[in-house]
Amino acid sequence: MLRLVRSLIGKRQPPPTAAAANYAALEELRAEFEAKTDAPKTRLPLNLPSSEFGRKNGVKGGKKGGNFLSNLEATLVKELDNRTSRIAKLAYDDVTDEKNVKVLLTSVAAVSALGALEGGLLVNLPITDFSSHLLVLKYSIVNVIPSCVWHTNEMGVVAASMGLPTPATVEQTGADLMLACENIRSTRYIIATTTLIGQLFRVLSVSVRVSDAFCDNIRLGREPPFDNLTERVIRLAGRKSDVTVVGLERFGDHLFPIFEDPSAITYMVENYSNNLEKPVYWSVRNKSYGHKRSFSRLTIDDSWLLNCTSAGRRMLVCEADLVNEEDSLSLGRVSRDLTIDDAGGAFREIASRAKECMKTKNYRFLRVVLGDSTEIFSSGGGHSQTLRDKVVADNEADLIVDSRAPVLLSVLAWFEKSGKTGEGGGGGEAGQLLFFTDSKEYFKNLKEILEPFGINVVDGFVSMAGREAGDGAEGVKGLVHFTTTNLTVNNAAALSKRKGAKGVGDLCVLVDKPAGIGQMEDVVGDGVEGGGELVTVIDKGGDGEFQTKKGGGGKVTVICSSVVHDELLRSVRMWSRMGFSPQSIQEELDFQFAKILHSEAAVGVEQQKENGNIENV
Repeated sequence: MLRLVRSLIGKRQPPPTAAAANYAALEELRAEFEAKTDAPKTRLPLNLPSSEFGRKNGVKGGKKGGNFLSNLEATLVKELDNRTSRIAKLAYDDVTDEKNVKVLLTSVAAVSALGALEGGLLVNLPITDFSSHLLVLKYSIVNVIPSCVWHTNEMGVVAASMGLPTPATVEQTGADLMLACENIRSTRYIIATTTLIGQLFRVLSVSVRVSDAFCDNIRLGREPPFDNLTERVIRLAGRKSDVTVVGLERFGDHLFPIFEDPSAITYMVENYSNNLEKPVYWSVRNKSYGHKRSFSRLTIDDSWLLNCTSAGRRMLVCEADLVNEEDSLSLGRVSRDLTIDDAGGAFREIASRAKECMKTKNYRFLRVVLGDSTEIFSSGGGHSQTLRDKVVADNEADLIVDSRAPVLLSVLAWFEKSGKTGEGGGGGEAGQLLFFTDSKEYFKNLKEILEPFGINVVDGFVSMAGREAGDGAEGVKGLVHFTTTNLTVNNAAALSKRKGAKGVGDLCVLVDKPAGIGQMEDVVGDGVEGGGELVTVIDKGGDGEFQTKKGGGGKVTVICSSVVHDELLRSVRMWSRMGFSPQSIQEELDFQFAKILHSEAAVGVEQQKENGNIENV
């Protein structure tokens, strides 16, 4: 089971209510910002409210007070209504399917025709009496259903019901005629039992069948979301997206992701759909984002729009996660999952679909891209440009959020907040960071990026091997990040239990998957041998909020890149709600990441040149 740190997301709560968030705090922040006349307005408000979509501190369910229960009840009732109406529509469509209706009508017609032929022989047609024609017609009709159980309403009974004389008996009509009637009757029975009964059972079992079909639609991402709440954020997630998993845990149904491969997210779907009871995502096949048919059944109506302060219009937000899975410290690599071209095509089709579905026209469409801004794109002629340059030149998005800078800033903030290395004795050297990793690329990148900040990154395993028995762990700082979260947690668990010369005083564990936080809680929890103090970074850049779980040993800080990214995307949405333009928000992001972006970009470009991937940028 996916285990997100409960200190961040809390326990799972009931479905969110339909009530919109209270934006009074945003109004006050905006007014305070506008009132600043004594200084250049180059920075946006940083003390943003922790609530969004009516949720407090990122915990599902919002405040448990006031009309919470009534709102919850209304939400559940509306969700049930949505589910019932959709299953009923599937049942109606199934029953009235043209192919099924044709088979059913053909079966009824065949049984009726054989009954009419049999009745005509029994009354010795041709006849001139009109009442005899009516008798044959009624005989064929009243024997349609009995034919399904190999039964026949005899001609004498049918004639008596019409007040007509009983037709001739077998002795009067002859054995050959009766034998022909029996053969026709047997044929009628066979057709009725094989085709007619089959269709009738199919209609009777439609409720079970369409319920399974509805669950399959949810599992395969073919069912649009329920209209049981307001404000939704669209997230293009590619094949897999850890930041989207964090967002679903924090914001629930308010985040509606678009994935490519249903088989890659089976657990996520079952977990967040209440066992396939409600739709939680939409599926688009790889390289099909620019096709109109990919979104033709997705209804994006006015309820999806995010509310804003008086300074801004309502907006439809679409975010794209271009981050490679389990790849926090590589620079300039081409996206292996969702690409900027995929995102650009999806942005266009989603905007077009929203125009078709929405009644209001007074809204803005905000396109946000999360990715490595140093990713390199090369033309056939040898010209290369970064993701940032491509987005700006081609207007592929309104905002680009660098995925590396906030993670590196969190590492840098941890290093600075834990005090200067070497102070107070111990085995650490001033400005030294022990880096434990299995990737030469990660080691080279981090060493070159942090060097301008006076941090000397050294191989942690080599440093440990060279330490003397008298050296202590105090003042020694170590960073653990391997190519997978499982490897990172496994090595961090071993390091956290070391003591003396082989120990690390302050350990930072950088993981990509949110499950790594829960795993580290088990390693550095209360009562665990060698456990210490667990600190989880949950802010977007390491400057603000930390959450702590105390144990009995040293301090372990966990930085989860997907949590950092999700909080950063939330900040972008909050600034947009306050009415700030994409240009102002981009300037704020560039300002926050300026001290790391330049170093990151230079290292990324040089690395790609060494690899022979680019010539000119």
